[in-house]
Amino acid sequence: MPQLRKRTRVGGQESDSSVPNNNDKRKEELFGIASEDVIMEEITEGLPQPITPNQERGCVVAYRVAFSNAQRMGYKRGMQAKADRLQAREDEVSAREKAVAAKERQNKVRNAVLTKREEDLKKVRLQALADAKTPQEVAAVLDRLGL
Repeated sequence: MPQLRKRTRVGGQESDSSVPNNNDKRKEELFGIASEDVIMEEITEGLPQPITPNQERGCVVAYRVAFSNAQRMGYKRGMQAKADRLQAREDEVSAREKAVAAKERQNKVRNAVLTKREEDLKKVRLQALADAKTPQEVAAVLDRLGL
């Protein structure tokens, strides 16, 4: 099958599309699309050989349509990937906020329990002191409490 070549003049030099360049690779990486030669091969695959100039022009038009569709799909995929990254970042921030809120709740509960214990201990100590009737009993209660 003869290779279709797209020749253009750029800055006084002739450019040949049959020579692979980094731009095609970059487009393929960015947009997930094949190079011009691959697309042209797919388009001309069912055509009888050799290809007439009219068929070649039709192929070029088909290529442009295929390329613009591929670009659009690549753009959509890129935007979807960007949206996915943003969603992942939001999920991560949300998870961190939830973890911080859970830790704060845990600390509040712990502080409430400690406060309750301290109050209970104070009541027990005061009750022990109130129950002591003689100075020796008061001294013994204070010694037991470590005061």
